[in-house]
Amino acid sequence: TNRDDAPLIAHEKVHYKEQPKYLVVFWWFLYLLSSNFRQASEVRAYKAQIAVPGGITKERAAYYLSTLYYFNITEEEALKLLS
Repeated sequence: TNRDDAPLIAHEKVHYKEQPKYLVVFWWFLYLLSSNFRQASEVRAYKAQIAVPGGITKERAAYYLSTLYYFNITEEEALKLLS
């Protein structure tokens, strides 16, 4: 892996580690059908991604959360979730 990949890998590891808590199929079912579950999962994953040296900024993660996932939240609300 490339050092630049470390933040994204940290993000995806959060999702990977969450899955055994639920049956993997059930996790995906919740992720796809429950906006609240998906939002909580993505907030945890972005926090991990931000924490990696060279990771994305909190502002960039807030932008992604407010635009890419259809959570119907503003960037300001996303920033609060990431704090």
